[in-house]
Amino acid sequence: MYKYQNCMLPKVFNEYFKRPSHHHGTRYAKQNNFEKVRIKSAKEKSLMKYIGPCKWSSIPLEIKQAPYLKTFTSSYRNHLIDAHD
Repeated sequence: MYKYQNCMLPKVFNEYFKRPSHHHGTRYAKQNNFEKVRIKSAKEKSLMKYIGPCKWSSIPLEIKQAPYLKTFTSSYRNHLIDAHD
């Protein structure tokens, strides 16, 4: 998701995820989140289109805004470790 947000993936992924489509300044949209897709079956819960936005929305904004991938990875790892202590 970090790579997608920062245009670090091949062009084929350009339209893979979508930002919230409404024009309201909601907290969800302000947190750099993506639209969560509606799933129709339990099998679809394993798709990246579903998992990615769900996990991304649980990451604090300051981690999402890391300037570099390495910084993001390190900060997110520390966040997960702190959450399980």
